[in-house]
Amino acid sequence: DVLCFVPSGCKPWRDPQLMGWLLPGLLIAGAAAESVVVLSTAAFDDAIASNDLTLVEFYAPWCGHCKQLAPEFEKAAEELLGKVLFAKVDATIETKLAERFDIQGYPTIKLFRNTEPEDYDGGRTKDDFIGWLDANTGPAIKETTQADLPAFIESKHAQSRVVISLQSPAHANEIHDLRAVAEKHRKVGIYVWTEAPAVSLVVHHPPSAVPVEQPKFQGPWTPEALLHFVLVEQFPPFGEITTDNYDRYNEDTKSLGLLWACFDPETLKEDLKQHQETLLAVSKQYRGVYNFVWLDTNNYADHAKTYLGCETYPTLVLQVELKTKGTKYLWHGKPEEMTVAAVTEFIEGVRSGKVDVHVRSEPIPTTNPGPVRKVVARTFDREVLSEKEKDVLIFIYAPWCGHCKALFPIYEHLAEHVETAQAPLVIAKMDGTENESPTEDFEWTGFPAIFFVPAGSGTPLKFTGDRTFFGLLSFMKQHSKLPRVQQLTDAPAKGSGGEYDELKRFVELWTTEGATIVDQMRKLLVENADLKEKLARSGAQASVHAAEL
Repeated sequence: DVLCFVPSGCKPWRDPQLMGWLLPGLLIAGAAAESVVVLSTAAFDDAIASNDLTLVEFYAPWCGHCKQLAPEFEKAAEELLGKVLFAKVDATIETKLAERFDIQGYPTIKLFRNTEPEDYDGGRTKDDFIGWLDANTGPAIKETTQADLPAFIESKHAQSRVVISLQSPAHANEIHDLRAVAEKHRKVGIYVWTEAPAVSLVVHHPPSAVPVEQPKFQGPWTPEALLHFVLVEQFPPFGEITTDNYDRYNEDTKSLGLLWACFDPETLKEDLKQHQETLLAVSKQYRGVYNFVWLDTNNYADHAKTYLGCETYPTLVLQVELKTKGTKYLWHGKPEEMTVAAVTEFIEGVRSGKVDVHVRSEPIPTTNPGPVRKVVARTFDREVLSEKEKDVLIFIYAPWCGHCKALFPIYEHLAEHVETAQAPLVIAKMDGTENESPTEDFEWTGFPAIFFVPAGSGTPLKFTGDRTFFGLLSFMKQHSKLPRVQQLTDAPAKGSGGEYDELKRFVELWTTEGATIVDQMRKLLVENADLKEKLARSGAQASVHAAEL
């Protein structure tokens, strides 16, 4: 889709429409050649330095989200042409740029304001890009007239933006105070001023499924009171939470946590209407302490079940410590039991320590046969963190993970060796897809994940090394403080030697799964033969054309 490439020998040239320099190695991409530019590592710094504002998307060509975003990004670029330079970087090719800006996923979008990067945290539609840039660049407070204010508010609500409107006489001190807040808290919403005889400050929330009054500042005007009002009232008393506003809720510095309301997907609208008055009443009691939200369980069914732990409906989830892992407490009950008194009692029970923390977990095993101990989230603290007399090696796996399947026979072999030696060492496993970590020290983003916990420490060491019998055993001996673990022999418990026994187990694994692998290899060979034949034909045709030329 590249329309034009500036050769490496060309000199930079200025295009007034782009408000920037096109430099060696810079590409013009997309249907509208002058709207979005593709930056290489060589061209990046000069392009950014030549524009006051540049919005850059770091993408991967194979990323589905990036492909969905591309047309919206280009539409926004076309509309803001001459005001903001839109650019993109293929992070799979320009790896040095990706490392420099710590790109962890795709797409990642950053605004460069006078060469300084800022994270973009808005939505992914044309209007989202335009609205976010409007709020985060230019004057911190917009100006309009009394007659145009309703239309201004409506236009920003169409972009799902909160509007903070100040009406006051010109040159009033209140304008200065609000500007100071707006400069530091642009993400809250759009700030606007209109001239009026009296001072009035109102937060206007976009229309939603739960009607909400537009809060008006009531207290004595001080900079501190103004800041508190804006930060608390940026969220409705009981609003919908989505991927677009989750980060704002999560980063709220005034709140201690979130109370999620999750209703049956099939009766969501009816349940929301039935319980909104109750939850609005309770939210007013905890305004500025907890934000109350409801989740669309049709669109976010997996999040409700897997992350929040909703097995039945209705369920309330009070999530605290948002800046870290987010400890969760659950309330389950029948619809008629969700009263103001019941919800208040639940919240106070959490605050006083009477409600247990919820951790997603498999049922506790009634028996635990075999040398490898099965651990679940509910037994994790007792069997892993609080073990005083023995070291613990725990293997976090996923049932579908091929690497995990390959490791299981080796891991069981290790457990048998430890059991035979009667060493003070627990060899354990836990299904990481059905159990969540009860502590931040144990975090995994892929499988397999292996941790070693020295006796009495409660602190995990993440395994690094070869996932072999000897690799695992060597790691434990190196990090254990128990003499009987340090003195474990390298000779396996069965077979006529470690190498022989591992080879035997590899053969057993190949016997069970080798046929499938062979079939796949044969298929690839057939496809490869077809490809070779096609290439040969293409090559022959190319030779004929070359001879003719």
